[in-house]
Amino acid sequence: MTVPAVAAALTALAVVLGLSAAGGARGRRPASTTSDLMVASRGVTPWWNASAIGGEYISAASFLGTAGLVLAYGADTLWLPVAATAGYVLLLAFVTAPLRRSGAYTISDFAEWRLGSAAVRRLVTACVCFIGWFYLLPQFEGAGVTLRVLTGAPVWTGWAVVVAVTLSVVLSGGMRSITAVQAVQFWLKLAAVAVPAVALLGMWHMSGGPGPLGGVPRFEHATRVHVRTDVTVTVPAAVTVTARGRVDGVRRGGEAVPLA
Repeated sequence: MTVPAVAAALTALAVVLGLSAAGGARGRRPASTTSDLMVASRGVTPWWNASAIGGEYISAASFLGTAGLVLAYGADTLWLPVAATAGYVLLLAFVTAPLRRSGAYTISDFAEWRLGSAAVRRLVTACVCFIGWFYLLPQFEGAGVTLRVLTGAPVWTGWAVVVAVTLSVVLSGGMRSITAVQAVQFWLKLAAVAVPAVALLGMWHMSGGPGPLGGVPRFEHATRVHVRTDVTVTVPAAVTVTARGRVDGVRRGGEAVPLA
């Protein structure tokens, strides 16, 4: 990467980290008890909490993972994030509500309260840590790959930055600061996704692309198209294409095929 590109990437990274730190500092409220830590000192509004949940959902694991799945396997894989979103509703109905009624703050606390077994508590804690670790791995990898693409730094640098920032926020402000950081990051991520999408859509329409309801693709010059699934192609006029693969049930090896 060129020096200006690296400088711009580092500036953007510094801005994001600065805004996150500012959000964490603004939401800081010392927790004197364990319950205050778990419920963020009861100082989080519903809108703030909803933004934090949205920021957690649009994470490296989900955002970059979904983009990779769509790139590799097509738009049908968009059902995976849809199913994950539906899982939030099930979590709210079957996990969060019973937890609140029981007075427990964690799944481990609830398991011990419901079954009266310390062994079950330890088992559930181990399961939660196991699942959490495999959730953190793609987050760390996403941070490392992103930083490497932007600046050329080693992948482990992204891991180190994420760990350092997270620990500093948690140790300084607890859950309230973490919620504030996640809320700030949600709006940053939303802008980062929405602004390029709107700009690309505008450029697409300005260049004469088909309308939102679709249209006939037009190729002004020789264009190579890779088709990985069975499709039916209808052409308004006779045209000759160079095909590799199966066309009309016949295996083609690169020869010209007339279509009409």
